Amino acid sequence: MLSNDGDEDDELPPDEVSQKLDNLLLQETEGRGRPKALCYEDILMIIVRHPETGQTIPAMAIKFVHHKGSDRKPKPTIFFFTPTKMLLFCPVSIIIALALHDQAFAAPSLTTAARVLQTRNQGGTLCTPLRWKESMLKVLIFRRLDRNGKLSGNEAMLYASLRDAMMQQSLDAGYEQHWTPKYCRRGAANSANGNASDAVRDQMMRYDPKFATFHGAYLNERVDLTRDPRATRDMVPQDVWANQQPDPEIMKLEQRRVALKGGTYQRNRQTVKDYCKYYFHNRPTWDIERQARGEPDEEYIEPAIELNIPERAKLADLICKQPADFTQDEMLQKRIQAIDLIVALYSKRETSKRRRIGPRVTETPIKNESPGLEIESYPTDPFPLLLDVRQYPNCFGDKQLTFEECTFRYYRPRIRDDHFDNYHLPDRECT
Repeated sequence: MLSNDGDEDDELPPDEVSQKLDNLLLQETEGRGRPKALCYEDILMIIVRHPETGQTIPAMAIKFVHHKGSDRKPKPTIFFFTPTKMLLFCPVSIIIALALHDQAFAAPSLTTAARVLQTRNQGGTLCTPLRWKESMLKVLIFRRLDRNGKLSGNEAMLYASLRDAMMQQSLDAGYEQHWTPKYCRRGAANSANGNASDAVRDQMMRYDPKFATFHGAYLNERVDLTRDPRATRDMVPQDVWANQQPDPEIMKLEQRRVALKGGTYQRNRQTVKDYCKYYFHNRPTWDIERQARGEPDEEYIEPAIELNIPERAKLADLICKQPADFTQDEMLQKRIQAIDLIVALYSKRETSKRRRIGPRVTETPIKNESPGLEIESYPTDPFPLLLDVRQYPNCFGDKQLTFEECTFRYYRPRIRDDHFDNYHLPDRECT
């Protein structure tokens, strides 16, 4: 995950002046008793006037202390961000949503996205800083979730979480090669290259100009963005799985259950990877032959995506179907709506039960008055007096869960008891 960018001087002991400078820079994190990841005190959120439209917009400056997270190479760099036209790629909206969810603003009135985005500069000032609460300055911005889906207070989100999420979503989107966080870094470098001077580009990427790192590691390497919307991560046909011969190595591990599970998982992942490569290699040939035979083009039908959480469904519809001809006022309202949905989505969580919720759950102890209710509507009696023996009472009333997960019925009471032992009992023992 870390790289030294070819700097040969890193292996040499620094002189006295360099050592003093490193110690001063390390005071930004270790010397101040704060986590080494991004905290609220590293972000300056301000309201500024747009130079062209004259309207007030939010902007922010983020200070990154360490170079790619390496403690031994502190390189403080400040990046400035302004709202983007595409809500999907707007980091300012994400930070505002996180701050609203954490209630991090010092001003008590800043409780909604509308109040934040509609803040105006007063008294002829050019900008208005949005201060954080003193108790939130050293709180991590991106925090991990524990096994019960609760947000940790002092543990940073893992790099592996971002890596795995990008890999799964990029493959589901139909890309031939899965994305990594380095793709975004390469994209930023390629965007700056040519639009800014080499010095500004190297400063943004925190490169030493004398080593020409950009030309050696980025410019001369290929990043594959080939995409076919008809290809998905789970596109391997069932007959391929059915006709696949048993792997001799896995057959030898049948007596070792743990190793068997690991081998099966790795084999399935390799099968998906091999078939994806096979598909992208042969798909152009298939299309050419179909055209030569005079067959009509295959009609691409966009797969239906079912989202159980209403806030996620609305947010996906908002950012994925955003028109390009929004006015300034319409853009402001859509941005407010998107931030409010993100804040609401932060309070939700999904469990493994969502994979087992399907058409088999046809009856419910709750009476539905109208079958035509909207997705966010719930039955009139969400908490019945009499529960099924396979339901767990503590899940009722949990606002973080979807309605289907709250009313989920386990196959047997024993499985329900295992759910209590694994997810609810540890918290009760701690209290």
